[in-house]
Amino acid sequence: MATNMAGNAKKSRHSKKKVHFEAPPSWSGLGKNLFASNRKKTSNRPYVIERDVVKLTQSRRVSELLNSEEFVSKVENILQKQVTSSFRSNFGGLKDGPPPPPPPPPVPPALSVSAAPYHTHSTTMVRPINDLRGTLAKRYSKTEQELRCKLASVYRLVDYFGWSQLVYNHITVRVDGSNNHFLLNPFGLLYSEVTASSLVKVDLDGEVIDAGSTRLGVSRAGYTLHSAIHAVRPAVSCIIHVHTSAGAAVSTMSCGLLPISQEALILGPIAYHDYQGIVVDEEEKNVIARDLGKASKVLILRNHGIVALGDTVEEAFHYLYTTMKACEIQVSAMSAGLAGLIQVPQGVWSQVSRVVSKGGGGVSKHSLWGVGDLEFEALMRMLDGQGYQTGYKYKGNHLLRPRQGRLSPRSSREAGPRSSREADHRSKHPKGKQRELE
Repeated sequence: MATNMAGNAKKSRHSKKKVHFEAPPSWSGLGKNLFASNRKKTSNRPYVIERDVVKLTQSRRVSELLNSEEFVSKVENILQKQVTSSFRSNFGGLKDGPPPPPPPPPVPPALSVSAAPYHTHSTTMVRPINDLRGTLAKRYSKTEQELRCKLASVYRLVDYFGWSQLVYNHITVRVDGSNNHFLLNPFGLLYSEVTASSLVKVDLDGEVIDAGSTRLGVSRAGYTLHSAIHAVRPAVSCIIHVHTSAGAAVSTMSCGLLPISQEALILGPIAYHDYQGIVVDEEEKNVIARDLGKASKVLILRNHGIVALGDTVEEAFHYLYTTMKACEIQVSAMSAGLAGLIQVPQGVWSQVSRVVSKGGGGVSKHSLWGVGDLEFEALMRMLDGQGYQTGYKYKGNHLLRPRQGRLSPRSSREAGPRSSREADHRSKHPKGKQRELE
């Protein structure tokens, strides 16, 4: 009997157990059908080989399906229907005709009266303003880097508001530490193309000190006008010269800029210079200096355009923006006729300019703002928020952050629970009998 048991154990150890292969549940119906049809022929195949055969067959059939003309045609029809339905839902449920083109890019928030006929507001990819990197940045001091970024930002703002005119007009800033050097745009770039590195540094004699990152020169007219003002007004740091429809329109009026709006009164005394042709003659520099005087921050070039001055870049842009608003208001109001306009009495003029000269619009309680600073920082945040990378050094960022420890309008007892543990605690301990959570 022992021998019998030993023989049976040996037999069971060496006997082959018949294994029935079952398709994994994750296989598709295609794989199961293939396996069922070929079970008798492939029953002796190892599991791994059988699995590979099924997968290869599936891949071949999928490839044939994807490459078939019928499948490609159906996919294209589906995509076309989705695109068409998307356009129809976005454009008022159009029923007939091809889908309409996408809407034009949004117009910048410039008033239409002041927008130049050759307005070139950029709709292309954003070009960073601060492109001073690596060895390029080492060429300039920290102060000059900040000035370059700030001046290039003003070029972008002028373009943004619709006050640019192709490659013409000029904006300059005096380089700190030197009364004889100032920066301006290379002649040939659109304002939307100006960057910190592209600005050209020249002296009052017209000699190029630093050509910037381009091979373009400078406008002779720009050099003549700006150097004349920089020479006689050493306190002026920034000068902006533009041609706009509203500004040029007011420059042709014999009455000049009238005191009919608060914006006109903010500007203070305004200087005028009669038109003598393109500003390229050295002799005209003396006439410009004489007409400008020692106090005016706005110079209207008769039959030509506007010049705004500032002891800082921010102040110069403040006077430019306010001048554009005042000119737009006057052009609109003149449709009623000069006789029908109400002019503010002269005794009120000084009060308006005195209040605004305190900075922050004259109404801010913070003393850190100079003239135009508060508004300019807001515009820099706008540009930075749109990806322009201005490189501007903010003064008032700490004022934007909420105060630490400031309570919400509701008390801490009235506020909602901060966690599920606190909610459970409040349910057990009603208001008035709450215990502090440890």
